[in-house]
Amino acid sequence: MPDAKFYLISVLSSLVFYIRGHQASHAVAIRVGQAELNPALAIAMALSYWFAFPTILFLVWYGYKTEWWYAVGAFVLAVIIRLALTKIEIASGLVRSAWIISLSGIVILPIVIIALYAVVTVVA
Repeated sequence: MPDAKFYLISVLSSLVFYIRGHQASHAVAIRVGQAELNPALAIAMALSYWFAFPTILFLVWYGYKTEWWYAVGAFVLAVIIRLALTKIEIASGLVRSAWIISLSGIVILPIVIIALYAVVTVVA
């Protein structure tokens, strides 16, 4: 039976997936000339995007330390939460200011990844 750590890992992973999705779409928009961004912010956003890469590795480690289906379940739940966040964003109209989410990821992603690392390393 999943414990609180399972749900915390799912929520933290979903935040990473959600913000990384925004940052990736903005990176494409910048690359094709549909958006502009201060070069320093673009570099910071790219660094935070790649800083979040180990999320999948954390889920693999979680599955290794517990049971593999916990990692699969956490991933599936994280994707469902990410889809819910996207639906909330569209319904609330925040999609018109999506750049806020992308730029806030510069600060939020490292914090979430450190928290995810802290949770995963104390499992089992």
